[in-house]
Amino acid sequence: MVRRSGRSWFSKGFTLIEMVIVVGVLALLSGIVLPNLDIFKQKANKAVSATDMADMSRVIQQFYAQYTAYPDRWDSLMDSTGTAFWAASYDANHNLVPGLDSELTGTPIPGSPTKLKTDTIANDGELRSLTRMGITTVLDAGTASTTDLPTDYFSTPRVLATGKTVATVNPADDDGKAIINHLYPQQADPANPVVPAGKHLVVMGIGPRNTMMGTAVQEIPLYPNRDATQEYCRFLAVFEASDDGSPAHIKTVLGADGDTIGSETNEYYQR
Repeated sequence: MVRRSGRSWFSKGFTLIEMVIVVGVLALLSGIVLPNLDIFKQKANKAVSATDMADMSRVIQQFYAQYTAYPDRWDSLMDSTGTAFWAASYDANHNLVPGLDSELTGTPIPGSPTKLKTDTIANDGELRSLTRMGITTVLDAGTASTTDLPTDYFSTPRVLATGKTVATVNPADDDGKAIINHLYPQQADPANPVVPAGKHLVVMGIGPRNTMMGTAVQEIPLYPNRDATQEYCRFLAVFEASDDGSPAHIKTVLGADGDTIGSETNEYYQR
């Protein structure tokens, strides 16, 4: 047999030193990659949510183009009484009771933004502005079956009427102001933006019982990076209604936390 220098021709596998080197390299790579996986995931979620928001705006407009009316049966974001938000809270045992994202209502996490507030349909003109465009019925949070996610609890129909409660953008909250500035950029005082006189913003959720299901879309998307079993994970449609009864129209689509598409895009690039 011809002897070779170094390792013999029939030896197999790694030496102990080679194993240590491989393990060291893997440990180094994991130390570099793993801390960034969460950042990559968040960037991906921001990209997905921005795309979904643009898609939902487009679908709503396409529905209007086809039917000369907007879809109906929106999620009201109200509780079973139709008068207050379906807000998340904690029970007596400190367990989380599912509800809207804390950034919408400020609860149950202290110090959270309060991007939305409750309001009422002010007059017959505002009501007509909505109903003439096909928006006649909202769904309040009802008694859902055990198979429904909390994000799909809105199942109790309520006919819109003058004086009935709806959700709107909160002009007293800094994040609410950012939404108003996004919708109406030509503000005299951007630090204190206002909705034009005679106009009203009505915010509703795009849930699975919306009438565009099965016609314009086959599935209503969920807002990404949220636990759908613990909070409302649907996108939000913002409509502008008018006191003079002129047709309401869609202004924008927001994330389940009230973020605008611009905010999602900015966060994507910042991350």
